[in-house]
Amino acid sequence: CFHRLERLRDGNWRAWSAAERQFFIDDIRADQLNKGVMLVLEFHPQQSGELYPADVRELFLKNRARIFRSKVFLK
Repeated sequence: CFHRLERLRDGNWRAWSAAERQFFIDDIRADQLNKGVMLVLEFHPQQSGELYPADVRELFLKNRARIFRSKVFLK
């Protein structure tokens, strides 16, 4: 869970912002992913049951990700 920064008093985690996630996606695509390779991210739910905020979901979709339950697939 490298995107988690600190545990909050309510038991949830403060995680990367959408901008930090975009930087990660851009960096992985530019320097790590070979053509035809897919990156799979899997998220664990917060105390509330939420996997990630709506703005992060939109970021993934903007990056042409496929989302299935707790997994995000990026090429």
